Amino acid sequence: MVTEQLDAALDRLEQALSQAEQRAARQPHVPDPAPLQADQAHSEQLAADLAALEERHGQLKQAVAQGLRQLDEILAGMPR
Repeated sequence: MVTEQLDAALDRLEQALSQAEQRAARQPHVPDPAPLQADQAHSEQLAADLAALEERHGQLKQAVAQGLRQLDEILAGMPR
């Protein structure tokens, strides 16, 4: 039963990773905004957007790391 639950959890993780990779591949390339001659308000908005994305990336990275630690703990507790 535990093995089936772990297999299902691993399948869900693999599906989520695959979906994230597919979405990332579909995102258009955003050029470096530095050479653009944008007005000050546009530049400030770009900086705010970048900061928000960096924050979200950090949160997602922490969540994935925590999930992997939990999975490691589950696997460590399984009889061999």
